[in-house]
Order: sequence, then C-alpha cells, then structure tokens
Amino acid sequence: MTSLQINLIEPPNTPTYTSYLPPLKYEKLPTPSSIRLLKIDRLHSIKDNLDLFRPITCSLVVKDLNDRPKYDALSYTWGDPLGRESSSSDSTAPGGWATTPFGMACNGQRVKVTTNLHTALIAIRYHLSKPQTPISQLPFFRMSEYIWVDQICINQADISEKSSQVQLMGRIYRECVLVHIWLGGYQKDTRDLQYVRQSLEPLNWKPHKCDKYKALDMVDRQTWRVLGIRRITRKRARGMINFFNRAWFKRSWILQEEVLAPMSNALFGLTLMPFHQDLIGFMAFLKNTGWFEKLFFQMQHKYLQSTVISEFFSNIERVAYSLGIRNYFIQDHYYGGSLPLGTITRMFRASEATDPRDKVYAFLGLIENEATQKAAQIVPDYSRSIESV
Repeated sequence: MTSLQINLIEPPNTPTYTSYLPPLKYEKLPTPSSIRLLKIDRLHSIKDNLDLFRPITCSLVVKDLNDRPKYDALSYTWGDPLGRESSSSDSTAPGGWATTPFGMACNGQRVKVTTNLHTALIAIRYHLSKPQTPISQLPFFRMSEYIWVDQICINQADISEKSSQVQLMGRIYRECVLVHIWLGGYQKDTRDLQYVRQSLEPLNWKPHKCDKYKALDMVDRQTWRVLGIRRITRKRARGMINFFNRAWFKRSWILQEEVLAPMSNALFGLTLMPFHQDLIGFMAFLKNTGWFEKLFFQMQHKYLQSTVISEFFSNIERVAYSLGIRNYFIQDHYYGGSLPLGTITRMFRASEATDPRDKVYAFLGLIENEATQKAAQIVPDYSRSIESV
C-alpha cells in the first residue's frame, strides 16, 4: 500500500456514472437542527490502484445536532484545487470543474459530485479502510464513521434548505470531532513542499526560536552546511509557493471552517498531517524568520514580477489572519467574544467564492454572539439577489 498515491484527477469530458440507479431523493429534514451525515463504505482490501479507485458506495443518515452526534467535516473547494481555473473560463462546460461527472451509489440511489470532491472521498475512504496502527489512532488521524460534506448532505436543489443549512454551518464545524482539509491531489508542488518541510524539520519551529535564524543568509550555501540541513533550491522554493497558491487557501469559507474546527488535518493525495501543528507551523516558521522573502531573492526576475508571488503573499496573510482569529476565539469565544462582521469581511475581501453571496454568508458563523448588532440579524437566503445581500 505504501506505493499507492492519488494524483490530480481532471474532470472527464463524459460522465463516469451509470444511469441505471435513480437520482437520490432527499427527504425533508425533521427539525431546524437536523443535518445529514455521510457514511462511506470501507474497502475490504487495498492492494493496488484497482482497489483504491473502486466506485464509492455510501449512505446518508439524519442526525440532530442537539443530540451531539460524533462526526467529522470536510473543508475543500468545489472547483480546481490547484486554482488554475480563471473566473472567465466556462467551468460548467463538459470537462469543467463545476460539473458533476462522478456518481456514487448512496442509499441505493445515484448522487453526482464534482471531480475534486470525488477525489477527496477516494482519499478519505483509503484512510478509513487501511489497517489501523498506533499512529492512525492519534486524535489528528482517527477518522469518524460519519462525515459532513456540504455538496451531498445538503439538498442543493432546495433553496430553502440550503439557506437554513448554511446558517447552521458555524455550529456544524464547531461541534464536529475533526475537520479534514482537502488540498487536492498529489503533484510536483507537493513533493517540493515535503522536501522543503523535511529539510527544515531538524530546526525548532517554535515561535520563540525564530529570532536566531533571522540574520542568516539563505542564499549562501555555507549557511545550509552550518545548519546541517539540505539546501532549498529555487526550483524547490517555486514548488512550495505553487502549493500554497492552491485554491483552498483563497476560499472565503476557509475562515469559518478552519477557525471553528476543534482539530483539523491537511490531506493532499494520500498524505495526511496535522494542519495547525505541522503544515501551518512550518508556514509560520518561514514567515517569522523572514526566510520566505530571502528565498524569493533566489528567483528569476521574471518570476518575481508574476502574479504567483502576489497571490502567495495574499494567501500567507490570509492564513495569518485566520490563525489570529482562531486564537482569539479559543480564548474568548466561550466567554461571549466575537468579531464584527465588517472587520472580518475587510480582512478577507480578497478571498474567493463561487457564489458572490458567500462573501458575506461564509463569515456568519463567527458573529453568532453579536446579538445586539445588526450583523447578527443577517440570515442566509439564496433566493435573494446578489445586490440585495
């Protein structure tokens, strides 16, 4: 199983699902606090890619949040995980990322999903199905039997249900056991990221240790020899930048999904790691030491002038903001603290959302305690026009 991997899967030009199953019929949710949860059927064995990519079968169950069910939640992007798709491209055309070309048997019926979600569920099923080890039983790696996935657990054709479920999303992510952050398939930039991260692993990533590394010249080969670690080349640095420019880091919804999560892990390909302690800790180390900027000086002038760098710094800033907000919520949220909606929307004005209304709705779960403020009366309503929101 160690040789298995999930690379990026592109949207097919023709649907891959069979049409003999009837479309999934959603029953009306019984209470305002009810949600649907997905249970993915496990594989009996995973010997090769044939096993890994077998058709997904699953079931939906209805649970009431007031009963405190145990479940995980998924944070991902509906579109191209690499962020290559421009806003002007026709993502709804055959082969587009907004299409739903993959089908699954769910409750004996057919549910269609986008390409990136299909890939994410393949990866999650792998981790659910593989033999258990002491590491897989650690809190950050132990997956629950049920998972909440907006694309499947919400009846997307029912505007009223979608609006009411989006209003619950803050609570859904706050009360789950673990959030799986799907960053996309395994690519060259993934290998470069892991190379850089493993190269710097011998160093202490704790914030109070960063100062002693700030004065180092990262262009000088002697620096790497003195530190006793592998040198980070321009090629590796570019790959790392491309990784942090993936679409997930630009989404409006990541703030709520990542800030409110009790715990979260990062999942790309079949690689799984704690999100805050590992991936973001590594990112914070590079930022706090100033090594990001120093590594950029190795880049070619043409590359430095490209939008790749500006997007990268925007993403780093956005993650830094979200970490600050997360720390604020950990300290103050349960004592009545909250942030004004206007402050949050200004901080994340450059974030992206498929539906422009989500540039507001994506942050509502963070202002639930603003009972006396006008923002607290905003209720998601997808029947309203973009202008009225």
